[in-house]
Amino acid sequence: MTHHAIAPRFLDGGGDMAAAMRAHDWSRSPIGHPADWPPTLASMAGMILGSKFPMLLLWGPECAFLYNDSYIPVLGARHGDALGRPMSAVWPEVWPEICPIVASAYAGEASFFENLPVTLERNGFPEQAWFMFSFSPLRDENGVVGGALCVCAETTQHVIEKTSLHRSESRWRGLFGNMQEAFFVGQAVRDHADKMVDFRFLECNPAFGRQTGLDPATTIGRTAREAIPGLQQSLIDTYAQVVETGEPNDFEVDIPALERCYEARARRQSPQLFSVLFLEITARVAADKALRASEQRFRTLAQAMPDQMWTSGADGKLNWFNDRVFDYSGRGFSQLDGDGWGSIVHPDDLPAVLRDWSAALAGGDPYRSNFRLRRADGAYRWFHARGLPVPDDSASDSASGRLWVGINTDIQDQYDANEALQRMNDTLELRVAERGAALEAAHSALRQSQKLEAVGKLTGGVAHDFNNVLQVIGGNLQLLRPFVGGAGGHARLDGAIAGVERGAKLASQLLAFARKQPLEPVVINPGVLIAELGDMLLRSTGEQVELETIIAADLWNTLIDPHQLENSLLNLVINGRDAMDGAGKLTIEAVNAELAEHDARRQPGAAAGQYVMLAVSDRGSGMSEEVLQNAVEPFFTTKPEGHGTGLGLSMVYGFVTQSGGHLRIDSKVGVGTSVRIYLPRSLAAPYVEDVPAPRDAVGGNETILVVEDDAQVRAIGVALLADLGYRVLEAPDAGRALAIIDSGLPVDLLFTDVVMPGALRSPELARRAKLAQPALEVLFTSGYTETGIVHAGRLESGVALLSKPYSRGDLARKIRHLFANRDHRLALAAPPMPAAAVAASPAALSILMVEDNADMREMTAEVLAALGHQVASAGSGEEALALLAQRSFDVLLTDVGLPGITGYELAERARAHGIDAVLFASGYGASSDLPPGSFWLQKPFSLDNIEAALARIAAWRQQTS
Repeated sequence: MTHHAIAPRFLDGGGDMAAAMRAHDWSRSPIGHPADWPPTLASMAGMILGSKFPMLLLWGPECAFLYNDSYIPVLGARHGDALGRPMSAVWPEVWPEICPIVASAYAGEASFFENLPVTLERNGFPEQAWFMFSFSPLRDENGVVGGALCVCAETTQHVIEKTSLHRSESRWRGLFGNMQEAFFVGQAVRDHADKMVDFRFLECNPAFGRQTGLDPATTIGRTAREAIPGLQQSLIDTYAQVVETGEPNDFEVDIPALERCYEARARRQSPQLFSVLFLEITARVAADKALRASEQRFRTLAQAMPDQMWTSGADGKLNWFNDRVFDYSGRGFSQLDGDGWGSIVHPDDLPAVLRDWSAALAGGDPYRSNFRLRRADGAYRWFHARGLPVPDDSASDSASGRLWVGINTDIQDQYDANEALQRMNDTLELRVAERGAALEAAHSALRQSQKLEAVGKLTGGVAHDFNNVLQVIGGNLQLLRPFVGGAGGHARLDGAIAGVERGAKLASQLLAFARKQPLEPVVINPGVLIAELGDMLLRSTGEQVELETIIAADLWNTLIDPHQLENSLLNLVINGRDAMDGAGKLTIEAVNAELAEHDARRQPGAAAGQYVMLAVSDRGSGMSEEVLQNAVEPFFTTKPEGHGTGLGLSMVYGFVTQSGGHLRIDSKVGVGTSVRIYLPRSLAAPYVEDVPAPRDAVGGNETILVVEDDAQVRAIGVALLADLGYRVLEAPDAGRALAIIDSGLPVDLLFTDVVMPGALRSPELARRAKLAQPALEVLFTSGYTETGIVHAGRLESGVALLSKPYSRGDLARKIRHLFANRDHRLALAAPPMPAAAVAASPAALSILMVEDNADMREMTAEVLAALGHQVASAGSGEEALALLAQRSFDVLLTDVGLPGITGYELAERARAHGIDAVLFASGYGASSDLPPGSFWLQKPFSLDNIEAALARIAAWRQQTS
C-alpha cells in the first residue's frame, strides 16, 4: 500500500464527506487513494463535495460509490459503510432496478427520471420511496467513459404531500357537507376610534384544533392576540378589510407564530362578525418552494453538463437551452427558441427530425433522433438527441401542462469510427489476401534465415579446422626459410606461403559468412572510403567498364570495420563486372536512408531506423528468382568452374549482418542486379587513423606456456617461439596447463587456444592462472571466435587475441606489446619518490589519465598523485569524453591503443574541450606526425620518465602562455 501523507487539494473543505474521504482507508477500494485518482474523477469528486444537492459518483468497472453530505440522509444507516464500495453492495435491494440505468451511463448514454418509485430497506424494514434523478456518463481525459454522475433528490415527502393536498382539496369541496376543514367565526374588537384592532374567536369547529394546533375549547372567547401571541398585524388588517367593505377575500397566509401556512376564505356575516374557512397548506407551500429550488438546481446542473441540454413545452416549442447550445451554434436564445432551433439542423436531416419530434409529442413517448447540427464555423457534426416528458403533476410549464427535458450528445467520433469500420469490412477480403501473402513471404524469409544460420554454423566450424591446418603449414614454411638455399628454393617457399595466405583469406571469408570474425569497427564516412578506393576499383573493373560513383553530399557516418567494408565493396564490384562480361556501366551509390516500420517489415532482418545505404548496381545478365534464393549461400556461384569460389557474396552478407545492418538484392534477368547494403547510422565523429609504423619482429628470453589441443599446431607454435628466443613450456589441454601454473614454475605469458576440449574452458584457465601468478600475461589464439572472449563480433575490453593463421612477425609483435605493458605496470609499482623530490616537482597539474588496463590505470594514478598532481581516470575514450564534458583539465595522458576510439582521436576531440597538452603513452614507436602540444612517453616507463615528461609539459605551457 502506497503511503500518502497529504490529502489532495480537492478534498479541502467539502463538509463531513470530504473529511471522511481524507480519513478513509482506501487500500481495499478498487479505485485506490484519492491522490492517485484520474483528473476527471478528482475534479468531479471535488464538485459534488462542494454541492448542497444530493449527488453520488460511480467510478470504474466495480462502480465504486462516492457521495456528498447532502446524500447522507438518503443512505440512512448505510452511511457508515458505503464510501468506496461497489454500488451493488451499498444498495443490493435496488441494484437489479438501477443496474440497467448505470450500464446505459457507462455506455455513454445519459438518463433522467422524476418521481421514480423505489422500494428501499434503510430503516430496518422495506419502505416505499420516490426519487428524481439523472445519470450522466463521465469521460476521462481520453474521452473514454470511466464512471457516472448521479444527481438525485428524494421526492417521497413531496409525493406524499401532493397526495395529502389532493385529499385536503376534496375535504374543502365537501366543507358544507361534513365541515372537515377548519372554520371559525370572529368578532371585531375596536379601539376608541372604532378601528378594528383585533378579533375574538366566537366559534370553532373540531378541525380548527387540527389545523392550528390550538385547543378549540380554550380558544373560544379569547382574542386572536391572546390565543396566538405574536400574530402579525397584517392578518388582522386583512380581516378588518373584509368587515369594513363587505368584500369577501380568498388568500393564502403564512402565520409564523403558528409556523404554518393556510389557504383561507373570509366572508362578512354582519357589521361586527366575519367567518373564515381555512385549510393548512404548510406542506404544499414547502413543496412548491422546494420544487422551485429543485428546478433552479436542475438548471444550474444542466449548465455544468458537457452536453447540450434543452427544455420544451407540450407544443414542441423549445423554451430553454444551456450555454453549450449557444457556444456550439454561435447563436442567441431569440434565434433558437420556439421553432428557431431548426435553423441549425442540416437541411437533409430536418424532415426526419420534425417527424420524430411530432410523433414523440403526440404519444408522450421518449424522443430519440440522430442528426447533424451546424457549428458556429459552418461545419456540421453528428449528434444523438434524447428527450423525456416530465409527468403532468410535476410540470413547471403551467401554460402547456407538460415539460420536456432533452440532451444532445456529440457522436461524430463514433460516426467516423463506424464509417471506418464499414470501409474495413468492404476491403476485408483484399486485406486478408495481402496479409496471407505477407505471412507467406515472412515464412519464406524465416526458412531462408534458418537455412543460412545452419550453413553458417557449419562453415564456421570448417574455417576453424582449416585455420589450424594452415597454421601448421604456414608455421613450418616460415621455419624452413633459414634452411632453404638458392633463389629457386626461396621462390618456391614464397609461393607456398602465398598459398597459405590465400587459404587464410578463404577461411576469413567463411568466418565472415558465419559472422564469427572479430571485427575492429570505427566510425567512418563511407563516401570518403569509396573515394579513396577509386583507383583500385578502376583497376579491378578494367577499361571496358564505365564506373559511376554517386555519393550524397551530406552522407551520414557509420560504425564499421573499414578493411572488411573495402573487401565487401571490391567483391560486389568484381561480381558486377563479371555479370556484364567485363563491359558495361557499373554504379556505386552512397546515400542516407530512413526505414519506417512498414518498410522494415518487408526486408528480412531489417529494423526501422536511420541507415547509410551503399548500392552496387550493374547492367548485366541478372538473376532468376531461384538463383536469388541461394545467392548468399557459401560456395554457390553461377560463374564457370575456376572463375569463382562462391564466397564473395556470402562474405558480404555475413559481414553486414554481423555489423548490425542488412543486405537487399534486387535483380531481373536481362536487366541487371543491384546489391544494397544498409549500415546503421552513427552520430559520433569520424575516426582519424594515425597508427605508428610497427617495429621489427623481435623476440625475448621470457617463459611462455603454449596450450593447444592440436599436436601439430602446438608444435609449430612452440617452434616459432623457440626460434624467437623464448623459453617454451607446452600443454595439450587446460587441465595440464593449470597444473604447470599451480606447480609454482614461473611463467611470463600464457599462449592458449580459445577452443579447448574438457570441462575447463580457456577463459576460466586464464582467470585462474592470473590468480596464481598475477604478473602473468595472457594471449588467446583461434581460427574461430567464441562468445567467451568476443561479444557481438567485438573483443572484450582488455583481452588480447591473435587470429589463426598468424605469421612469425605477427606473433613476435603481439607478444612484445604485451610484455611492454607488463613492464610499464611494474615500473609504476616502484616505491614513491622522496618528499624532497616531490617538492621539487613542477607545479600541480590537473590531469585526465586514460588507460584500458585496470592495474596499469590504478598504479599510474597513484604515481601522479604522489607527484602532487590532481588525477581523474577513465578506462576508455568514451568515458574520458564524458569527464571532459563535466570539468576542465590541463593535460590529457592517454594510451594510443584504446578500445573504441583511439588515443589520437581522443586527443583531437579533447583539444576542442580546452586541453592544450597531450601526453601519449605506448609500447610502439613514437609517431612523427603529431600536432603542437603533443608529448611521447615510451612504455614501459619509470617514475623518472613520467616526472621528466610532465616537467617538459609544464615548461612548454609556461612558454606558450
